[in-house]
Amino acid sequence: MTFVYGDPVQDLRERVWEHLTRYGISRSEPWFIIGDLNEITGNHEKEGGALRSANSFVPFNNMIRNCGLLEFPAKGNKLSWQGRRGKGKGSNG
Repeated sequence: MTFVYGDPVQDLRERVWEHLTRYGISRSEPWFIIGDLNEITGNHEKEGGALRSANSFVPFNNMIRNCGLLEFPAKGNKLSWQGRRGKGKGSNG
């Protein structure tokens, strides 16, 4: 099991994906990654904000593919937090 915190600065995350790829491709046993990767696989996972270039998702998706990772099904809220959006009155949760 590996706990990952993806760099909050988008331009620095590729280093995290490279490190995980180097580690992941050398493994032969099952591997579980959990944490806050601070990344999404595509614009279909976004809620609000400007759309990102399709190329911005390539390094993360390459890491997922090269390491043979699968998304584990989850139930409940997609996010562990809630910002102030919409009516301007948000609640932290």
